[in-house]
Amino acid sequence: MAGGDPLRYRAQILGSWRSDGPGGTHSPTSAGAEIGVKLHCSGAQVRCAPLSSERQNVISKTDKATWLWDVSAKKAGTVTLSVTVTAYYRDSDTVLLEQTPATTHVKVAAPPGDSFAWVKQAWRWISDAITSLGGLAVSLTAVITLAVMLARRTPAATGPEPSSPEPGNDITDADTNSPS
Repeated sequence: MAGGDPLRYRAQILGSWRSDGPGGTHSPTSAGAEIGVKLHCSGAQVRCAPLSSERQNVISKTDKATWLWDVSAKKAGTVTLSVTVTAYYRDSDTVLLEQTPATTHVKVAAPPGDSFAWVKQAWRWISDAITSLGGLAVSLTAVITLAVMLARRTPAATGPEPSSPEPGNDITDADTNSPS
């Protein structure tokens, strides 16, 4: 609602993902990266204030990271909320994968005349947010899987290969134990 109290926007990423539903299957997906989540807001003089760190670790299957923002608009109109999820290599700025932003459009209403209209507006806003987070969860599975694959990859050895001693210069235990 325009000019009202800010609404809380939440994104959550789990170390493993499951599809729970009637007859659904459980498909765990390994995690293993530092994940960054950004919320971009535009339109209707909207303001998105982050309440959590932009980057959090989702390393093991039991890890869970949550990002929160307070979203408020000063006037009625349409607000665009876009969530970008990025997987980083360890704690560096090297991007392993960045998902296409999940975007949702929310209509911000003018302050209502009756006392219950804000409930309808809040429900509409929450349902739009849940819909966009569902798409984010599906996309995130691919991000985490790629991050794990890249994190488990061993780097190639660098530098010269060790050489064997020259003939006649062998040092053995017998040489070190002989009296001088």
